[in-house]
Amino acid sequence: MENKETEYKKLMDIIGSYMSSENIDLINNYYNYALKIYDGMTRMTGEEYICHSIRVAKILADLHMDTLTIGCALIHEAITLELATPEEIDNKFGVDTLTILTSLSKLSHLKRTFTKNNNDADKYRRIVVGLSENPISLFIKLADRLDNLRTMYPHSTDHIKEVVMETEKVYIPIAHRLGIKSMKSELEDLCLQYSNTELYNEVLEKINASRSELETSLYKMRDEIISLLNEHEIKYEITYRVKSVRGIANKLLLGKKWEEIYDLLGLRILLDKTEDCYLVVGLIHSKFRPIPKRFKDFIANPKNKLVIDAYAAGIVKEIYRMKLSGMSQTAIANVLNKQGVLSPMEYKHSLGIRIQDNFKTHEQAEWSAMSVKRILENEVYTGTLVQGKRTTPNHKVKKLMKKPETDWVRIEKNHEAIVSEREFALVQRLLGIDTRTSPNEEKVYPLSGLVVCGDCGAMMIKRDVPAGGKVYAYYICSRHAATKACAAHRIPMGKLEETVLELVKIHIENILDMKKIMDFIHEVPFQELDIKELEIRKEAKEKEAVRCRELRDYLYEDFREGIISKEDYKELHDGYTEKRKKAEEAVRSIDQQISEVLESKSDKYHWLDYFAEHQNIQELTRTVAVELIDQILVYDKKHIEVRFNFDDCYQSLLRQIQSVGCDVSTGMDGRIEIQKREVV
Repeated sequence: MENKETEYKKLMDIIGSYMSSENIDLINNYYNYALKIYDGMTRMTGEEYICHSIRVAKILADLHMDTLTIGCALIHEAITLELATPEEIDNKFGVDTLTILTSLSKLSHLKRTFTKNNNDADKYRRIVVGLSENPISLFIKLADRLDNLRTMYPHSTDHIKEVVMETEKVYIPIAHRLGIKSMKSELEDLCLQYSNTELYNEVLEKINASRSELETSLYKMRDEIISLLNEHEIKYEITYRVKSVRGIANKLLLGKKWEEIYDLLGLRILLDKTEDCYLVVGLIHSKFRPIPKRFKDFIANPKNKLVIDAYAAGIVKEIYRMKLSGMSQTAIANVLNKQGVLSPMEYKHSLGIRIQDNFKTHEQAEWSAMSVKRILENEVYTGTLVQGKRTTPNHKVKKLMKKPETDWVRIEKNHEAIVSEREFALVQRLLGIDTRTSPNEEKVYPLSGLVVCGDCGAMMIKRDVPAGGKVYAYYICSRHAATKACAAHRIPMGKLEETVLELVKIHIENILDMKKIMDFIHEVPFQELDIKELEIRKEAKEKEAVRCRELRDYLYEDFREGIISKEDYKELHDGYTEKRKKAEEAVRSIDQQISEVLESKSDKYHWLDYFAEHQNIQELTRTVAVELIDQILVYDKKHIEVRFNFDDCYQSLLRQIQSVGCDVSTGMDGRIEIQKREVV
C-alpha cells in the first residue's frame, strides 16, 4: 500500500503529459485543500483517506480529463462528509466545483433507496443521471466506485453484495452509455469477482494459463497486419485486447465451451474511408482465413438502420416537389386531402400503431399546413438522423425543453435519402422567405420574396392596378407603400420576369463556356489552384490557433499578478479556448478538403451543374428562380441587377481561368469571352 506522496507523484506524471503549467498549479490548489480537509482521516484498509481521492483523480487522468474534473475528484467527498460548507467551496473554487460536489453528495445519499426497490433499476439510473447537473459528477462517481471496488475486501459480505448489485444494475450501464469501455470492463470483472468468485477464479486461471500464448498470438497478428497496412500505404489506427474475464464468463454461462469462444483476442482497426474498410478486410483475409459463417458486414447491413417505407417516401417526395414548384403549405395540404392521401396519423393507424390525439377535429385526421411544414423541416429525409433535440430539466420535471442545436446528435448518411441535400436546402430557403399566396391563388409568383428595392433594401411587393377594364400587376417598394420614405421603383411584373429570364439565360451561357474551357485546359491546374487557396486558409487558421493559445497562456500571469479578476480570467480563458478549438477544427476540415481535391472527390465545381441542367430554359418558373437566383435588385425600370447563387464560386473560377493563361472580358450584353493568352 503506497503513501499519499507516491500516489500524488503518479498523478502528476500523468497530467504533466497533457496539461499546461497553469492548469497543474490549479490542480495543486485542489490537492493542498484536500490535504487540509482529509487530514487525520483513514480508511478501513488502514491507508490515509486522501489516497483514495488521489487514485480517483488518477483514474480520470488516465482518460485525459480536464482540470476541473481532476480537481473535483481530489475533493469529491468534501460536502458529502461535511468537511466543508457549500459557501466555502464556492468562494475558493467557484460555482462549477460547487455544482459538481453537490451532485456527488446527492448521489451518495441514494445508496439506501436502491435496495428497497431493486427491480426498478431503469428508474434509478434516470434519477442518478438527473441528479448529475454537470456530467463531470457522473465520471467522478464512476471512478470513485471503481476504486472502492478495488479496495472492498475489508467490508462485510452484505455491504459488498449491495454495492455489487448497485454497480451492475446502475453504474455499469451508465459507463457503457458514456463510452468508457476500460472503466466498464474493470467494473464488470470486479463485480464478478465478488458475486461469483468460483467462476471468476476459473476463468482467470484459464486466461493466465494461456496468457503468454494468447499475447504472443495477438502481437504476432498485430505486427503482421501493421506491416500489411504500411505496405499498402493505408492510414489507420489500431487497438487490441484480450477478452475480459466477465466477457468470457458470460459466454460460458450461456453454455459455450472454452474452445467455442472465438473472440478471446480482439483487434480493432479504425480507417478514414468506407472503401478502405473493404480493402483492409480483403488484405487480412489474404493472410488469415475467416471462419465460415462467422464474418459479418455491418457496413452493408448495419445493426441499427432506418428502413424506408416506399409508400410514405413517395408522398414525401411529392410534398417537396409541390413546395419547390411554388405551392404554400396550406395548398399542399388541400391537394393531399382532395386526393385522399392518408395523413401521417391515419397512416400509422392503418399500420396498427395506436396514437392518441387530443386536437383531432374530424373523424379522420387530415393533412394541415403544420403537418406539411413538419415534413419539409425534417432533416431525416436527407439520410441524416438527428437525435437529442429535447430534454427535461431534471428527473422530477417532465416538461420537455428544446436543446441548443449544437447539442443535438447528428449521424449523417445513416440511411437511404428520400430527398437530396440540395432539395432540402432549397426548401429551407423557401420557408425562410415571405411566400404568402393571394386568397385565390395556390402558388406564389416566380419571383416572390426575391425582389428588393435597390435603394433602401426593402422587399418589393406586388400590387394590382385596375385600368381600362384590365388589371395590371406591378412590383413596388414596400417601404414606399407603408411610409412613402422611399421612391416607388414601380416596375411591371411581366417586364421584370421577362428581363430576369434573359439575364438567367446569359448567365447559364457564360457558365457553359466556363465548363468548356475547364475541360480544354484540363483539371490539374485548377486542382493546384484549389490546393493553394486551401493552404493559404489553413496557414491563417493555424496562426489563429497559436495566437489564441499564447493569449490564453498570458492570462494566467495576469491573473496571478492581480491584473485581472478570477471571473475575468475564467471568461477570457474559456473564450480563447473555444476560439482555438474552432480554429483547430477549421484546420482539420481544410486538411480533409485538400485530401478530397487530391483524390478528385471534391464537389467544389458541382454548382456548375445546377445551372447547366437549365441550359434549355424557356420559362421562368418558381423552381428555377429559387435554385439559381439569390436576389434581384430593382433601381428603376431600366436598371435591374440579378445576384445569382454561388456568385463567390463564379468569381473565383473566373480568376482561376485568368491565372492559367486565359483572358476574360465581358461584352455589353453580359456575355463573357474567354481566349487563350498568346505566349510572346
